[in-house]
Amino acid sequence: MKKHLPIFLLSLLSIALHIAWKMYTGYTAEDAYITFGFAKRIMEGYGFVYNIGTPIYGTTTPLFTLLMTPWMFLSSDPALGATLLGLGGFIGGLLFLYFSLNKWEDIFTLIPLALCLPMIAENMSGMEM
Repeated sequence: MKKHLPIFLLSLLSIALHIAWKMYTGYTAEDAYITFGFAKRIMEGYGFVYNIGTPIYGTTTPLFTLLMTPWMFLSSDPALGATLLGLGGFIGGLLFLYFSLNKWEDIFTLIPLALCLPMIAENMSGMEM
């Protein structure tokens, strides 16, 4: 555990910044609601449609839409689910990069990534990451 303490602390700091940004801004990208609409129709059994009865390829993120569909069963707040997926994807990517590095000292290359405010804003926007 001691060997991986730096990435653990960096991940916690990054998660705290993500949560603080979301709580401060409350921002969800407008386009995310299109994906949420598709996910809701899939959950309701209508398939990949935005308007019932009119099948159309209108989402640019079919995988993200499918990942959001189970969340629609659990909660009426799709923005929260998309935010959690964004945060989970980012932290997963951060950990993947860390474990791909050769030396633990290379964690210093991850600090700008983990604390980058524009990236945090994108991760928490409700859009695909």
